[in-house]
Amino acid sequence: MKKKYNLFGIKIDGVNLDEAVAKSLAIIDSGQLCSVFTPNAYILLECLKNKNIRDVINTSDLCIPDGEGVLRAAKLSQTPITEKVAGVDYAYALMKALGKREGRLFIYGGTSENLNLAIKNATNMFPQLICDGINGYDFSEEEAINAINKFGPDAVFVCLGSPKQEYFIYNNKNRFHKGIFAALGGTVDIISGTVKRAPKLLIKYKLEWFWRAFTEPKRFLKLPKLLELEYRMRRLKSSKSKEED
Repeated sequence: MKKKYNLFGIKIDGVNLDEAVAKSLAIIDSGQLCSVFTPNAYILLECLKNKNIRDVINTSDLCIPDGEGVLRAAKLSQTPITEKVAGVDYAYALMKALGKREGRLFIYGGTSENLNLAIKNATNMFPQLICDGINGYDFSEEEAINAINKFGPDAVFVCLGSPKQEYFIYNNKNRFHKGIFAALGGTVDIISGTVKRAPKLLIKYKLEWFWRAFTEPKRFLKLPKLLELEYRMRRLKSSKSKEED
């Protein structure tokens, strides 16, 4: 397995999709517990601004580069991370792998309607996958923990939005026994079919961010954060270069 790289203080695993899934399955087989975080550009920016969030992200057992912003950071810091691993791609690949072994998946998050659709679609796609969940609005954190432990999953998709999902995993890790706990944001909405991914051509040309902003106009308000991320990374790179001179 490739090592973790330090991107401006954030530790990212240099893995591709197959490697990320293989590591996850190995941990499931070992009976251990694994936290999986999937930082994109916005999470990366929050890590640069907030040490608490950065420290939580850095506790992950597997931190995959979800987004062009992470690859941009890798390029600026001359770090050999060149392949994006979208959280939703990781989710589908892991569901497929679990389906082949009658694995157990628990989804925590989303509205009640979207969660039910996601569970239905997941089991339709992968008939041998055993899937259940609890929505992110009608239950307390304690109820969610009890439901997860009662189900005994091989993997849990925590889809509460960042940083709530990362804090949930970090704060409660010692209350679970085994399995993959992956922070996957809006993945539940994509599995449900209520949110559509960008066409493959746009993904190929690194324009998925534009598709998401186009289909969810409120995301245009977040675009200045990408400029802020670029600015902060360049300042950090400049400071590091001066220290080395």
